[in-house]
Amino acid sequence: MAFRIITGCPRSGTGFMARLFTEAGIACGHEQKHGFEHGFRVDNPQAESSWMAEADTETIHIVRNPLEVVSSMITRRFLEDDMRGNEYTKFAFDNVPELKGLSGFNRYMYFWIAWNRRIEKQTKKRFRIEDIDNDKEGFIKEYCTPKNIYKNERYNANEIRKILKLEDIPDSKIKEEFIEMAERYGYDIKTKKVWVAILNQGWIRPELSALVLKMFSNSKYQIKIEYPNAQPVSCNRNQISKRFLESGYDYLLMIDADTVPTKNPLDNIELDKDILTCPTPQWRDGDIYWVVMDRVEDGYKPIPSSRRVGVQEVDGVGGACLLIKRAVLEEVKEPFVDKYRNNALYTLGEDFNFCEKAKQAGFKIWANWNTPCNHHKEIGIINVLNLL
Repeated sequence: MAFRIITGCPRSGTGFMARLFTEAGIACGHEQKHGFEHGFRVDNPQAESSWMAEADTETIHIVRNPLEVVSSMITRRFLEDDMRGNEYTKFAFDNVPELKGLSGFNRYMYFWIAWNRRIEKQTKKRFRIEDIDNDKEGFIKEYCTPKNIYKNERYNANEIRKILKLEDIPDSKIKEEFIEMAERYGYDIKTKKVWVAILNQGWIRPELSALVLKMFSNSKYQIKIEYPNAQPVSCNRNQISKRFLESGYDYLLMIDADTVPTKNPLDNIELDKDILTCPTPQWRDGDIYWVVMDRVEDGYKPIPSSRRVGVQEVDGVGGACLLIKRAVLEEVKEPFVDKYRNNALYTLGEDFNFCEKAKQAGFKIWANWNTPCNHHKEIGIINVLNLL
């Protein structure tokens, strides 16, 4: 283990990192040595994760989507004048005295810029917290053979707050620098537009309705939602794709009415993939399997359990919860068409046929096992017992 310090701007995930390393077997305190004794504490610490720590050449520098960081700090009123009696806020002002001459959004954006610049002067080992969260095991193996992998969701990721959109922030020189640094760190923070289609036949799962409300109420994206019910499903998907392309939106998210993602599927936009599924199980012919497949000589087979972790490139996926980048549908014409043999026998569904066309056009298909879906089906209890 070469590092001793993990640091980043406040609200970027230092608490998450302390727990991740501690679970893996490297005792890592959170603001235990560099802080005010309010953080996550361990016995005999081998490392420290704290936004207040001084970086060196071996320090791990973590960054997080800057709009989320600023939104979180604003929710906590972290840099407000009436908070300057708080020990954490005082530390920030003492180390970035220019904050006193700024106000509003400019104060928060300047602090994010200044704090990250301060760290990157000392270390080049920078990681995005979103990438770590999507492949915890792969990241941690660079530092140790993990005893356990931290299973909880990313620290502070579900904090209730209004996520800022870039358009919410008045133009300024500091905003320009904020956007420039965000892009250098791999974040496109311009507001993306997402077309959401809930495919249905007159009803949807109540759990899905609740998720849709959550997607609307706390989103950094501009969202348009529709509930199309055309038949057959291939026709429905093609009509959706046509309306999406006419709209000028950036991403298309299709969710079937009986499918309920366990996490917000919009979070997958940050991964910047061409086509991505939230893996969904299926019940058919007395068997339950994941509709995430590898291509084999005589068709497709479910990917092995060893690859049902993190974000995996695959050959074919079902359409139950599918996120598609605009460029894919601009290139792939007549995307969703069932495939038949010459004798009119059905051979390939519209979703897998779409995957084949997309791969032939040079696009990649991914499955994020961190965001699986529940697939609600009526199954006889005897059938369930037969699977046990």
